[in-house]
Amino acid sequence: MKKDSIVVKYIILYFNNTITKCVANAIQISRLFLGGGSKEGSCLLAYAIV
Repeated sequence: MKKDSIVVKYIILYFNNTITKCVANAIQISRLFLGGGSKEGSCLLAYAIV
């Protein structure tokens, strides 16, 4: 039973890491196209993440 829980924890960690990388990439891309601190860019980014 312990082996199964370790596998499940690894899978969850893998997906969390993947999602974190995708969000970081989205932030970088949005900054590239929309500029660093624009209010409109922040709003668009918030909508994209949700």
